[in-house]
Amino acid sequence: MLTVTAAEFQRDCGRYEDEALKQPVSITRNGRDRLVVIAVEEIPPSQAP
Repeated sequence: MLTVTAAEFQRDCGRYEDEALKQPVSITRNGRDRLVVIAVEEIPPSQAP
């Protein structure tokens, strides 16, 4: 899993969106895990949009 700060994610959102297609991307804020971006294919079918 790749970990980036919220500021890094905002600066280069497209890069991390592409990376999330390959592996989960954890976004931190103030040193704490805040969000994880994953590809739709990683969501179990019962929870998919």
